[in-house]
Amino acid sequence: MFGVSLEYLRGLGIDVWTHKQTAENVEESRAAPLIGKPKIRQSRNEATPLVADAVVRPNFTIRGFRLERVFALVSEEALPDMSLILNIAWAINRFKSIESDDFDFVWPQVEGSETSWDDAIHAFNAFCQFRVRAEDVVLTVGEDVAKLLTRKNLSTDQVIALDSAPHDATAKHELWRQIQVLAP
Repeated sequence: MFGVSLEYLRGLGIDVWTHKQTAENVEESRAAPLIGKPKIRQSRNEATPLVADAVVRPNFTIRGFRLERVFALVSEEALPDMSLILNIAWAINRFKSIESDDFDFVWPQVEGSETSWDDAIHAFNAFCQFRVRAEDVVLTVGEDVAKLLTRKNLSTDQVIALDSAPHDATAKHELWRQIQVLAP
């Protein structure tokens, strides 16, 4: 497939189909260079999947940053709102002007490796547990982060979880009330 390995595509969760080779197909492909125009004929054979029971393997990137005591985790679908998310983190941090320390969590760690969602969740939570301090406010944005992050070591008043960045006045007002409770 033009230099892309089928294992790589399967690792991305792409279902790959190919035509089944028959004696007629092989003979036609050998004869094609000898004839000016190849014959187009309906094949009696249908495409056969390479993997009958393809399992979707986890493949994602979570962007994050630390802004003093704010630990933010942002899923890929929320990246267009990154400037708004950074402003939310500054509001949590009481608008102190501090540079953010950016990082990425990429899964799978080794491309093409056989991993499951349980492995991804375990690795992501170990990554977060190592970086989150007791005094931190954890800001999560995006549904993917909510699926991955377990809160067993986090208190309920330590986390602000958003499905997406707030764009309307009501959502922003509710978020501001949460920020005022978390960051007195």
